[in-house]
Amino acid sequence: MHWPNEVRSPETLAPGEVELSQDEVTGALALMDTMAEEHLPALSDRYRDALEEVIAAKAAGRQRPAAQDSEQ
Repeated sequence: MHWPNEVRSPETLAPGEVELSQDEVTGALALMDTMAEEHLPALSDRYRDALEEVIAAKAAGRQRPAAQDSEQ
């Protein structure tokens, strides 16, 4: 809880106006295209996969899978 004099107006927290050049906009769009979701299926999350195995084993009443050594 705050005292009334401690509460700030949210208008002071908003970022100010900025001007972007066309080169900056083009560069930002190019960066977003290179980070598009179409490349994500090639990546895998081993932690999530292992966690899903543990959850499935527990739900089925089986023992959890043995831990594997991590490679870094």
